[in-house]
Amino acid sequence: MRYEHPLQSPSNPSTPVHFTLYTMQSEDITIAGPILTRRDTSPGRYSDRTYDVEEKAGRDVRVEREPRGCDRPRHRFGNPGPLGLFAIATTIFIASCYFVGVRDIAVPNVAVSMGLAYGGFTLAVVGIQEWAGGNTLGATICSTYAGFWLSWAALNLPSLGIQAAFGNDMPQFHSALGIYLVAWSILTLLLTLATLRTSVGLVVVMVALDITYWLLAAGYLANSPSCTRAGGAFGLVTAAASAYTGLAGLLTRENSLFLLPVGDLSRCGA
Repeated sequence: MRYEHPLQSPSNPSTPVHFTLYTMQSEDITIAGPILTRRDTSPGRYSDRTYDVEEKAGRDVRVEREPRGCDRPRHRFGNPGPLGLFAIATTIFIASCYFVGVRDIAVPNVAVSMGLAYGGFTLAVVGIQEWAGGNTLGATICSTYAGFWLSWAALNLPSLGIQAAFGNDMPQFHSALGIYLVAWSILTLLLTLATLRTSVGLVVVMVALDITYWLLAAGYLANSPSCTRAGGAFGLVTAAASAYTGLAGLLTRENSLFLLPVGDLSRCGA
């Protein structure tokens, strides 16, 4: 069923704007002036203002903005989520390998470079893209962990002298690191609560990441190598879950022969 409603352009009142609503069923749509409201979904954002469409009986509604007499603008953006999840997966995989003692590597310089470039800069860009797309949760998560990887890299850069400021007092440095990781543990717990109606895949990523932080914090505060290695092991779990969830978001019916389930939680508690 097709519905049409002429409106004035906010940027140019003399230019009418033509809205075409395509629906899969024939229920009526209520249009109150220039505002169309939609329930249970994020509003569609356009260059001038925001319009919504009210859904009845859960039908699928698509809204297109078409200025008459002009070519239809095509502002289509990709999904930056998989890139952010891949950045988290690869960076935490490398760091976790060091924590569990793979091949007795003790110098974290390679992980620092990943923290600066992929875990830091790339995640920050993804956060901006999520914000531009109206995804507050995605923008907050990606920007937050971009800050984590940049700060973690700064801790390990000799030129900044953060670790050198403690001199030979390594117990004090480890205590400071433990408090630093406790702060990230608490923040990750809060962010996890905000993901409970997204997908099972994302919830698993956040829960595993939070456990990783708590175990690493315990390892530094209690001077326990076992807790540190356990934190690295959970970091590898986080990396695997993040890579899987990112791949699931990347595979679509248009570009893949198969799809990966992530467990939709959007209807839970509704």
